[in-house]
Amino acid sequence: MKRTIATAVTAATLLLLSATVASADPPGLSADPLGSARLEFWGGFGAAAHCDGSGIIPSPMTVPAPGFGFAVVQAPASGNLGATIAIRDIPNGYYTVRLIQGLSDCGTIDWAGFANAAGNVTIHLSEPAASTTAFVAVDQWATFGGVPVSVNVSYVTPTYIHA
Repeated sequence: MKRTIATAVTAATLLLLSATVASADPPGLSADPLGSARLEFWGGFGAAAHCDGSGIIPSPMTVPAPGFGFAVVQAPASGNLGATIAIRDIPNGYYTVRLIQGLSDCGTIDWAGFANAAGNVTIHLSEPAASTTAFVAVDQWATFGGVPVSVNVSYVTPTYIHA
């Protein structure tokens, strides 16, 4: 799978923030020494998480988003980290997806594309495990005449911890 570095300024840049704002309590870290975990998305305007894997950045705009979809992250003994991401949202919506394993991986887009006419898309990602933490970040884009435009609506999962 070809990986590209995001050049547009989107909610990805917010992931680098470490400021904390009071809000609803985001979930803690999900620990699993060797296996998998189903992680629910939290989302909203500018939703973000710390690139170092220390968790979701609290914000009044970041709330549970159970209707958006989920991610199953797995760390098999092979040394690769895998994720299956299911998005259930806007018909024909455009999304960028990142499987983030640390600061150097934070701006790397692992998948970009459109949901189907029902608003559904399922993505399978696999990459070498580069750290003991991982989370999934999804940025939603508006499309005008088929051209994606950033709207700064993002979704992030809690951090998955593996061996």
